[in-house]
Amino acid sequence: MKIFKLALLLSTIFLTNCKNNTDQKTDPVKEQLNNEINFDKILKCSDYSYMENYFITADYGCIYTPENNNNLGNIIIYLIPKTLDSNSIELEKKINNFSEENLKEKFNIYIYLIRKDFLNPNPNGDPTYYQNEKFEEELYTFNVESEKWSLIDSIQINNYKENLKEQQWRDNFINSKINQNNIISSTIDSYSLPSNMFIYDSIKAYSNQNEYNILVLEKESLKNKDNVQHNSNQIVILQKKEKDFIKIKENNRLVFQFNDNCPADGYGRLVAKNEYFTIEQSFCSDFMFVNSYTTFRFLNDEIFLHKYSQEYSDRNNPDKDISNKTWTIKDFGEVKFEDVSEDFLISVIQNEPKI
Repeated sequence: MKIFKLALLLSTIFLTNCKNNTDQKTDPVKEQLNNEINFDKILKCSDYSYMENYFITADYGCIYTPENNNNLGNIIIYLIPKTLDSNSIELEKKINNFSEENLKEKFNIYIYLIRKDFLNPNPNGDPTYYQNEKFEEELYTFNVESEKWSLIDSIQINNYKENLKEQQWRDNFINSKINQNNIISSTIDSYSLPSNMFIYDSIKAYSNQNEYNILVLEKESLKNKDNVQHNSNQIVILQKKEKDFIKIKENNRLVFQFNDNCPADGYGRLVAKNEYFTIEQSFCSDFMFVNSYTTFRFLNDEIFLHKYSQEYSDRNNPDKDISNKTWTIKDFGEVKFEDVSEDFLISVIQNEPKI
């Protein structure tokens, strides 16, 4: 009986010690997943460059470097000014000297993360880490009310053919957020939107001391929906007359129609510089993904087509080198903004560009 009691006592002590050791041991993977993600130290990982209405981390963004605070993965950061009266020129001079708290105060911050689990090392290359063929990308923002970083969206990429899909997902979200910031109140007050439409994207342009607002309209039913392709959008151009913006041009045939056999199909964004502005969109042509750039010019109180360019990517072989093409006035003559359509551009590209 004494031997039995002694054995029972030793067994109890052993089990108690095992339980204590188990309680104290922590799975580092689970611990990282359970902790709230924090990008505060990442915000200063790179300089920021100004890109029409927003700032973005320069070059490749913040590459995975566990020895330098980034032990999360490859990161790209977008900063969109919170106020309409932000002077982009002054911000560009100061932004790289801002603290983390300054950045949170002055900008809406959106961070795209590809976690380290989806990365391959590339020690002798640039960048030093790049994503697998199949990966997941997450989108985070800083929530001012909770003072925490929140996951707001994600996308799964299954192969290299879907890389354009990832870029379009990213651009569409950023464009939708820019739209909320960059339309001044006088534009809304002096221009009546068509029924059941909202301003999906916009940009300011300047030429010969004239100020313009270029609007891309979308159906109200598509507002706040994720991963939506934007096709056949109406483009409206407003010119400032005294205190109001007045509609001077519109075109609803310029953004290409929907193609249900093309994952890259859709409107991309607006870009403006000096007297030029460009409408970017992507579509499919046979076995190619095509990025197109339709550029217009303000000239003598008119708006003319300046050039039309296409960049190509083979859907089956994305690394294949394919020359870009650009058609100019030599190819299509003098064409006004309202006369440019998908059918017109298709007719232009039937012939090789003139040198």
